[in-house]
Amino acid sequence: MARAFSVTINRDDVLSTLTTKFPSSATEEDYLDILNEIYTDFNAIVSVDTVGAADASRAEGTYSNVAFTGGSGTGASFNVTIDGSGAASITLVKGGKGYAVNDTITIADTELGSGGAVPLTFDVAVIATNPSKELNFNRNTNRTSTHRTLTAKFGDGYEQRVLDGINTKNETLSALFSNRVWQEIEIISAFLDAKAGRSFNIVLQRETLKVVCENYNVTYTQPNVHTLSANLKRVYEP
Repeated sequence: MARAFSVTINRDDVLSTLTTKFPSSATEEDYLDILNEIYTDFNAIVSVDTVGAADASRAEGTYSNVAFTGGSGTGASFNVTIDGSGAASITLVKGGKGYAVNDTITIADTELGSGGAVPLTFDVAVIATNPSKELNFNRNTNRTSTHRTLTAKFGDGYEQRVLDGINTKNETLSALFSNRVWQEIEIISAFLDAKAGRSFNIVLQRETLKVVCENYNVTYTQPNVHTLSANLKRVYEP
């Protein structure tokens, strides 16, 4: 469920923009490091397959948070259940990040009761490749509303007014992300750059609004802590 004051940013929306903001000597891994500070579930394991064959020497039981080797990522966690025939079933506890499809995970027999069986292997089947992140802005958000009208003046203070257009309510908002880690500010500014001239959704209390960013400002409070303020305009479009 979206928070009361938030914008949801898709990781792939900002990667190409980030590559233009840093020195050409930086590698894609550098950009991914910035993203991974915020998108902690990027390339997380979703499911596994190709579990190794049953081995009668494997000790029956349930083994939690077993140590393993292999795979290109970090932070994953698995529980393993061995039945009476030595067949293994894998329960994914944490998906980690940075893994790839077909990564092979190996669990030594010493982690599974030391019955004398061969190491247990299985492969990464599905990863989360395109996560989104909900970033919350400060609660002192300002929302200004005016109505667009046409006015005919007749003299002596008399005038006639009529609403101008279908959606006559003009709304502007100020969103503030204050004292955030620098990686989060880079993500937000890259998102606003990627959305230049295009609308996106924000959540304000219980209402989803479609907005465009008029401009934004970054204040470099400290080397690793920055603040970003953005001026947004509500738009009415599909």
